[in-house]
Amino acid sequence: MLSYSGCGGKGELVFVIDTSTSHVDQQTFAASQNFVKDVIRRISSCVLPDSVRLGFIYHTESQQQQFGLIGFQNSNDAINAIGKPTDPV
Repeated sequence: MLSYSGCGGKGELVFVIDTSTSHVDQQTFAASQNFVKDVIRRISSCVLPDSVRLGFIYHTESQQQQFGLIGFQNSNDAINAIGKPTDPV
């Protein structure tokens, strides 16, 4: 269970998801994306350009940056940038 006690200052949070097909099937990949989205929803009041910046990286044999450390206007913008659950890269 994820616990969250509120905003306080500035920060950066980067998510790295393993998408190598030798380790991750579609169901696990979708669960990983949903976990990241749930974390962002829980800290939604802090996801603002001047407080919390977010990054998201898919990692296979090489890394693919989905988005770098960005100050999103709100949590919905961050969740939309992650995209819908799809096949592993």
